[in-house]
Amino acid sequence: MISRCYAHADGGSATVSGLGATGGLVGANNSVRKKQVPMIRFCWAEVNVSSTHPNHSGINPADNGNPYNIKYGGIVGCNENGTTFDSHASGNISEGDRVGGLAGCTIDGAIIRCWAAANVSQGISSTAWEGGIGGLTGRVDGKLPPGLGGFQSSGSVLNSYYDNGFSINSAGGPIQTIGSTSSNAMLNILSTYVNWDFVNTWVWNAENPGYPYLSGNTPILYHYKTFSSGNWSNTGNWQRSLEKNVAPYSATTIYPGFTNSNSIIVDTDMTLDVTRDLDQMTINAGKSLTTNSDTRMTIENGRDTDLENNGTLTMNGLMEVGQSAEFVNNGAIELNGYLVNSGTITWGAGSSMTCSPTSILAFNAAEAQATGNGFPDEISNLEIDNYYGLTFTEPFTINGSLIMVKGSYSGSFYTDGYQAAAISFLEIGENDKLISDFSATSIASPDLYPDFVGREWIISGYIDDSTEANPKKTLSFYWTAADDESFDWTEITPALYVGISTTGITGTFSNNDGIGKLVVSYTFPDASKNAAKETFKIGLNEEGGTLPVELSAFTISLTPQNEVKLQWATQSETNVMGFQIYRATVNDLEQSQKISSMISATNTSQMQNYLWIDKENLASGRYYYWLESVDYDGSSDYYGPVNIFLEDHSADISTIPPVSCISKNFPNPFNPDTSIIYGLGKAGPVSLEVYNIRGQRVRKLVDAEQQEGWYKLIWDGSDDRQQSLPSGVYYLRLNAEGKHYLRKTTLMK
Repeated sequence: MISRCYAHADGGSATVSGLGATGGLVGANNSVRKKQVPMIRFCWAEVNVSSTHPNHSGINPADNGNPYNIKYGGIVGCNENGTTFDSHASGNISEGDRVGGLAGCTIDGAIIRCWAAANVSQGISSTAWEGGIGGLTGRVDGKLPPGLGGFQSSGSVLNSYYDNGFSINSAGGPIQTIGSTSSNAMLNILSTYVNWDFVNTWVWNAENPGYPYLSGNTPILYHYKTFSSGNWSNTGNWQRSLEKNVAPYSATTIYPGFTNSNSIIVDTDMTLDVTRDLDQMTINAGKSLTTNSDTRMTIENGRDTDLENNGTLTMNGLMEVGQSAEFVNNGAIELNGYLVNSGTITWGAGSSMTCSPTSILAFNAAEAQATGNGFPDEISNLEIDNYYGLTFTEPFTINGSLIMVKGSYSGSFYTDGYQAAAISFLEIGENDKLISDFSATSIASPDLYPDFVGREWIISGYIDDSTEANPKKTLSFYWTAADDESFDWTEITPALYVGISTTGITGTFSNNDGIGKLVVSYTFPDASKNAAKETFKIGLNEEGGTLPVELSAFTISLTPQNEVKLQWATQSETNVMGFQIYRATVNDLEQSQKISSMISATNTSQMQNYLWIDKENLASGRYYYWLESVDYDGSSDYYGPVNIFLEDHSADISTIPPVSCISKNFPNPFNPDTSIIYGLGKAGPVSLEVYNIRGQRVRKLVDAEQQEGWYKLIWDGSDDRQQSLPSGVYYLRLNAEGKHYLRKTTLMK
């Protein structure tokens, strides 16, 4: 923590310059340590901040995360994962790609009760990297830090302002306007500063109007208690004391929150009408706290118990139990909104929770979680968004759906529905019929193809027939273009095959952007088949049906000599004379030219692999290739196109000495192409591959021996079969010098 520090030049001006995260007082207010949040409080800076980087642009190959790494702010350069509150800055802030009057960036961080009055000027366009510019902060993104939410909320700016009378000069990227306030309001209107403490922390000089400035006194963090019912933001409902729950109490000019109180006692019926981060709060027995539907209440991780409910807590909006925070419920919860547990909820004896049909209880933490003893017997919807998994301590019932975002679960439960299209490629509709001992998983099984789609599902569970006369459920199965080899389903009906059955179950089929979906009605086993487990596969709607594949692969890549290499494979060949190759610079077969002689076929029932290299010295640009299969009867079929972009790799990409890394890819996000720059610190074997979020390799871009140097290529967003990939997050993986280098990129269509 940095507290009560300042940067100021007596009798003149001063400039702080640097390369990287640079601020008038602090370079970087960030940390990657779990459960620890760095803080800047009660600080100010009146200095200029600028860059020492040559031309204020260019890459820094030593930083794989942000090769520009140029963040400049009036008080702090990088406020990533950190919190800056009750502080201010003024001066001229210039150059860099993330530039703000107070903070260069606030990624996964928070700015609370701060102001800035500064001219800001950006030196690098935001289109070159993930930059931004603003009068208060250049970029606000990501999650709040632990103890300040840490789940869905974005990097936060709360009750903070900048004077929009100063200039903001962008180099081409978007301008962040959060906190914008006119100079007249900042100079002359005290009410502009919502929930600022002008008794202990800030000073307002009404006789000589100016910006608020920090008091020289050490602020006192009082204990707050309600004495009348009403809205949280009405300061007349609150009083404060020097000791918790001990008189004398006195009136207050602010309402409590995490950064301005020692403890909070709700001793009346209150409505939370504002978004609040809270800590050390108790709801007394017989009293209530109701949150509005448009508010967020975050319980932060502090000392002792962070929230103790002995009365009634009604949640109509979003409530977050922050990372490692502790919520003890001894009373009643009425859940009508979204409760995200990123910490621990303890269920006291006699406690209860009722849930509306649309409400969701979510588990999300940086460690494994458990529902705990005393967990409610019934809830509406349960969401698991925890990579480390969730344990169901005691059996319970989900009257709505189990929603899987990531992670796993263990333990006994009942559920009506299941939503896990992104994990298990499966959804089960709700119809008030509970499934017992349920589990589901999906496995990519390419060996099933071409008899079936290359994916199978394993589903366990039964519906007790003594209480459910008709145990049918609507099941939706999903698969990708990679699973069915981009099979053309036009006028062909897929069917679901259960276990060893040779009779398929038909339903409703659709295919959108390469994602196949089959919706069927399925009868679950009854109680006589307790814990029944079945395997499910997708095939043609006919006994012994096989997906009719002739050409099973047609791919394109570059050789180490920068020549185009075409490869294809056939499942079987009959009466085939051979193959011919066509090339064009546009995606039009009519404009293509035949560039090969006849490549003889083998005419065998076994799989055959073919390779052909285009030896022509081609100029830089994109090229399209088609494969023609010619039969002895003179008929032919065309396949493709596949395409590739040729780049002159001998060009000097950078004057910086090469190091092994993925320097950058741009644009990012991209559509349809992205340029990738990577380096090799020494000569040797190198591969560059693309993986999806499930860890499956979708494209091999480079596989060769290469010399030391910088390289640049363009990826067109397609897989090894030249099929366009869907929108989403992908990972570039460089293997060189025995090490691996990763970079995340987003394809956005």
